[in-house]
Amino acid sequence: MSRFKKRLLYILSTGSFVIASCKMDYGMPVDIDYFKAVKVQTEDNQPIEGLSVSLLDNNDTLFMNTTNSEGVVEMEYEFNEYDSYYVIIEDTDSEDNLGDFETKTAKLTEPDTTIVTIQKKN
Repeated sequence: MSRFKKRLLYILSTGSFVIASCKMDYGMPVDIDYFKAVKVQTEDNQPIEGLSVSLLDNNDTLFMNTTNSEGVVEMEYEFNEYDSYYVIIEDTDSEDNLGDFETKTAKLTEPDTTIVTIQKKN
């Protein structure tokens, strides 16, 4: 076998090894979710539309939106299994949409949809 062919085989075999070894994700999170939802409801399980929902990670706001007619906000983000995520839910429309509700902070605990129950202001 010529010296060129031997050298080419050597480079290809070591190159393949390097590519295969680089594929491993050392120190990287294994489980990343891209979609989560929050459903906000009253104490008697009625969905609340029009509430402002902010997604927080280490006090940084990652996402903001309002609940739909089903009381749901869907969020698209790279949710890392090692981080803790919180939502702040605020009533920005006062008495509209079932009344005036208290602001609430809740931790996202479910893999898909976290249900949060909030109380009306006194």
